[in-house]
Amino acid sequence: MKKWLLPALGTLTLSACTISFVFGLTTNPTIKTEYRLANGQYVGCDDITPKGGGETLHMTQVRVNFSTNADLQKVTVRLDGEQTNGRDNDFVQTFNKADIDAVGNNFSVVFEADTAGDRLLPTEVNKEAIVVKAKIKVVTATGKLPGGFRAVVTATSTDGVTATRVSTQVIPVYQNCTVTEVTADSI
Repeated sequence: MKKWLLPALGTLTLSACTISFVFGLTTNPTIKTEYRLANGQYVGCDDITPKGGGETLHMTQVRVNFSTNADLQKVTVRLDGEQTNGRDNDFVQTFNKADIDAVGNNFSVVFEADTAGDRLLPTEVNKEAIVVKAKIKVVTATGKLPGGFRAVVTATSTDGVTATRVSTQVIPVYQNCTVTEVTADSI
């Protein structure tokens, strides 16, 4: 073959190749709640006694962080109980692009888990968007329940492709928590 044909063949070969973009969640989703133990472990709380006493609270804000390599249209987060090995379809929330916090390819969503009326985490998510993010609270906790919950994140790109990842992190759940300190850090 003539040496002057090699550059032309190389150009033809490159132009015939297609570069494919694979959409995916590039990191394992992480979870944190507005409550943590003195040792730094984030926990879910079913009944919360405020610092200094007062009426028992039943809401826990949950933040799920993840990364992706595509432009997001929406993300659906479901909290699954570790012990039940089942899906609780009442404990799911979908966030549109405008409701997703983003810095580069790192994203996070925050929602409230409602444990009022004898519901235990994770059994229900309030479907309303959360505007004010809670401060992290240090708690003492009693009545550890078996298992805990993890996050299942399904992201949808602007071209309709979806990717799902399940967090390996499990958040333990306690029946009773008492707030001992309110930190300056937001969830």
